[in-house]
Amino acid sequence: DRVVIVTGGGRGIGSGISEVVAGAGAHVAIIYPVASEEVHAKKMIEKIEKAGGKASSYLCDIGYQDQIESTVAKIHKDLGRIDGLVNNAGICNFTSFFEITPENWRRHLDVNLSGPFFLSQAVARFMKEKGKGAIVNISTVSAFRGGNKQVHYISSKGGLNGLTTSMAHEVKGFGIRVNAILCGGVATDIN
Repeated sequence: DRVVIVTGGGRGIGSGISEVVAGAGAHVAIIYPVASEEVHAKKMIEKIEKAGGKASSYLCDIGYQDQIESTVAKIHKDLGRIDGLVNNAGICNFTSFFEITPENWRRHLDVNLSGPFFLSQAVARFMKEKGKGAIVNISTVSAFRGGNKQVHYISSKGGLNGLTTSMAHEVKGFGIRVNAILCGGVATDIN
């Protein structure tokens, strides 16, 4: 009967996460960033429902804080609770270090680091009231070893690792667990 938000839950790593969460009996609230991505979220919902699970989808570009607050409030209102959050959504447009623009740099930080921070902050308020909850950040082992044409991506994921450990210390007293999964290479459309 739990409700778990999965950002980017309609495709790539997120689709696998959505399936596992639904298979464990939770209602999956899939967040997708733009209208053109809705098709992936809808396909995942159909797949989950066909297997006997529950899922719904919400449009929210996590790179924009104002969209996060309203989306989390809507999910809570629609589903009555929020028990878990998987910060999976991320971007990586492979670009040479010398060609990364300020806009490109900021967008990677907004989606890969600030988005998970503000989402976690919003859902943790509900979790704190209940005295329990779980947040999982999807990161990468590349944050420790680097990679070509990924300075902006890897920097944002390194920040996400720091965010994970810092949040875990701060919210553990409220019954909220915070962990990260550091993926290796995964065959998705980003890769």
